[in-house]
Formats: sequence, C-alpha cells, structure tokens
Amino acid sequence: MISMTKTKEQLIIENDELYSRLAEANEALSAIQRGDVDAIVVSGTKGEQVYSISSAETPYRTFI
Repeated sequence: MISMTKTKEQLIIENDELYSRLAEANEALSAIQRGDVDAIVVSGTKGEQVYSISSAETPYRTFI
C-alpha cells in the first residue's frame, strides 16, 4: 500500500502551485468575459484546435 501522507512543506508547495493555476484560469476567464479574447488554442489528443468567436472568425475567413 502506497502512503499518501505529505509533509507540511509538500502541501504548501502543492497549494502554491494550485493557487497559481487557479489565478491563471481566472485571468483567462476574465479576459474572455471582457471580450479581450477572439480565439482560444486548446491542445488535446487530436492536436491543437482553435476555438474562435464567430464574429471574429467570419471577417477573417472572408478576407483570406
């Protein structure tokens, strides 16, 4: 059986990392809500995919 006991230092480091990731996610969500973002690139099993707001995508596709 593997022990899941962590030291106080390990928990502090893990908490700092999780807080940093949460702050980054909140920052991204705020930018999306403010309309500062036209598209998002997501890496997954199918490679990178771009998700864009249709109002930003349509003029670009028309221009290209």
